[in-house]
Amino acid sequence: MMIVDIYDALTAKDRPYKKAMPAQKALSIIEFDVKAGKLDKDVYAIFLEKREEIEREVKRVIAKKQFDG
Repeated sequence: MMIVDIYDALTAKDRPYKKAMPAQKALSIIEFDVKAGKLDKDVYAIFLEKREEIEREVKRVIAKKQFDG
């Protein structure tokens, strides 16, 4: 969960206090922390494998909530 939260914090476009960071830059930052031993490398590998699927699902849920009002 921590890796997803960090990625979201870095790339979210709806944060009024900062601009969204490009995905590749965010991934580079996270990878730096993985290499430093601050984040689990196996969890990061799973995140990389599933990232696009996760992003599609998040967009689907948000669109549904906006449609359902």
